[in-house]
Amino acid sequence: MGGKRKRGNRRHSKGSGWKGKGKGKGGLEEDEDADDELDGEEVDEAEEADAGAKRSRTAHDNNFWREEPGPHERKNEKYEAYYKRQGVCPIEDFDRLLESLRTGLPAALRVNRMRAGAKALGNLFTELGTVCAGNAENDCYAPHPLKWYPHGLGWQWPALERRIIKKEQRHVQLKEFLAQRERSGLISRQEVVSMMPPLF
Repeated sequence: MGGKRKRGNRRHSKGSGWKGKGKGKGGLEEDEDADDELDGEEVDEAEEADAGAKRSRTAHDNNFWREEPGPHERKNEKYEAYYKRQGVCPIEDFDRLLESLRTGLPAALRVNRMRAGAKALGNLFTELGTVCAGNAENDCYAPHPLKWYPHGLGWQWPALERRIIKKEQRHVQLKEFLAQRERSGLISRQEVVSMMPPLF
């Protein structure tokens, strides 16, 4: 264990190896004097084992991001105690503040008005909202227009967080739909509050 070995291809010494018997007779005859050698560098077996373990960890890490997400914990006692000491709000409202902070931000986007298809996409979102609204199973997919955003180009999904769309397999169609249009430059996915500065 922990020794070294040669790594590489096996080669034959000059003038040795397999050779034919004679003209017209066919067949092969082994040269008894063949001197096989390993042509390659020495490899430390311990280092090679470490490399294999590293590859295994990398594969595990990559698979981790494909797994279904578990419960997302939004509680931190030190964080809460710190802001409670700061007096950021009346003490009687602090629990309501924490509840608000634990609420995930809805997925949102703005349509690029300069791209071809911007108007058609807005019409599609309007139709999708009409079709999905009131349907218990699909209501979460109904996009809501941001009425204050110019030209009706701002939209959000109040019942869906971006993290949820990205991680949960049941939302894969919406995820791919948005990803394709983002790659084409037709939309930009952005938090609603971040859409305000470009307007001024």
